[in-house]
Amino acid sequence: MNYKKNVISVILWLLSAIMAGTGAMMVTMPSAPEESQWIGLVIAGVWLAVTGLVAFLLSRGLQKSREKKTNVDNRQTALVVEGILTVLLVAAGIVLRIREIQLMDLDVAAEDVWFDTVRVTTQTQIPQVVHGAVYLYLQILHGLLLLLGNKITVALGFQAGLQILGWILCYFAVRRLTGPAAAVTALGFGMLWPLCWKVVVLGPEELYQMLWMIGLCLVAAALNTFRRKGEQKGVRPILSFFIAGVAMGVLTYLDITGLLLYLPILSVFALETAEEETVGFLHRMWAALLAAFGGAVGFFVSIAVDACVSGKLMGNVLTAWGRLFQPSAFSWPVAIYDGTMTTGADTVVAGKILIFLLVTMQILGVFGFWCQKRRERQSIWILLWIVLELLMTFQITTPDIQGMWMHVRLRYLLIGAGVQSLIPYVTMMQEKERESTETVKRRFRLKVQDLETEEFPEEEPADFQEEPVETEKIQLIENPLPLPKKHVPKVLDYKLDNDDDSDFDYPVADDDDFDH
Repeated sequence: MNYKKNVISVILWLLSAIMAGTGAMMVTMPSAPEESQWIGLVIAGVWLAVTGLVAFLLSRGLQKSREKKTNVDNRQTALVVEGILTVLLVAAGIVLRIREIQLMDLDVAAEDVWFDTVRVTTQTQIPQVVHGAVYLYLQILHGLLLLLGNKITVALGFQAGLQILGWILCYFAVRRLTGPAAAVTALGFGMLWPLCWKVVVLGPEELYQMLWMIGLCLVAAALNTFRRKGEQKGVRPILSFFIAGVAMGVLTYLDITGLLLYLPILSVFALETAEEETVGFLHRMWAALLAAFGGAVGFFVSIAVDACVSGKLMGNVLTAWGRLFQPSAFSWPVAIYDGTMTTGADTVVAGKILIFLLVTMQILGVFGFWCQKRRERQSIWILLWIVLELLMTFQITTPDIQGMWMHVRLRYLLIGAGVQSLIPYVTMMQEKERESTETVKRRFRLKVQDLETEEFPEEEPADFQEEPVETEKIQLIENPLPLPKKHVPKVLDYKLDNDDDSDFDYPVADDDDFDH
């Protein structure tokens, strides 16, 4: 989906550029001598300039390549390559996580507090915690151990499965919102980056992120419906926003980060639609309000269900939820450029290479923002990242779900959106023209195929019928048009007085057919 550039998107880009430049300096400054810190600044400046030049040259080359190759076969080839690459990435992620679980010390892992809480014993009782996502995680994990036994490998496998499923759902949502290149890039980070596959630990955050990605898929579906049918008046084009809002409300009850889903919903105000002149501000506002109404419905229904299950009043449940997520203190979150981003790197050199790759790809996205004149696809991810950073700074998130893993995931999504910005965007009108052209070609191929393979159906025996059915035989009519015939002498049935002078029937040869 394309979004129109405006003042807000430019401001968000400026913040992302500052963060990318700060990351570059944090990488180069410690490597320079203490008495010559300016060398680190020079290296960072050269790094930014070279990366920006590569970004513009790459975007220009892809633009020329796209102008030369626009047939259907190339798009089908791209889809096949994308599918194969996606399957390989998921398979690699599964293998890496299985290997990591096999190398773990299971005795130490079995002492985890989450596993000890849900272990099936005669005295096990799941505590009624206030945090909805934590309580749901404990119940699901306890039920899984009831079915498969008290095995730490079952819990770890469940955790790895949640992580993989969350990234697969993330792939589909990002592909719809930003594009295939962004989706494959983010999936590659999620499957292969050491920070993801080497950290298989028990906790409710993976379950919640998987559910959050389901909500993001619903938001992406709602925006896509509005993008294609937004010019149609009425409730039907915006009804999907209510469903996405209900999912957002339920996720907000489970954890405060569910409110982040309303940010991509609000992007409907800058969304490029099929008919720009017929989709006004009022129609977009009704879509956003319908999503907000659905969010309120989903949230308060969840509060009511909680009150019924726990036997408490709705007011008390709502008060407890508010106290859980109220701001507690101010503290900067962990720096994302430090060693936590390279967890799992075998050596210090490998960690520095990973950080260099990460920052370089983010810088590519900063310059890719200006490769398109009036459209962009990065602002929504930048805004999500910044708002989550604020939630973590004021400690609105809880210790059980701090938001750090979602912060890392959004960072990968932002990098994927930057990679997508280097590829020429296809406008909505171009997409409609391409689809109509492909539809016409497909119908033409079907008609030609039908004409070439059309045969008269054979008559099947009607053994099951009591009386024979008379079938009409096809009778061919004679051609009414005159055809050339051989001259036949006309014989008169009467005599003329002067046969020699008045006889009009002159004798001709037998082989004369009037052709010469």
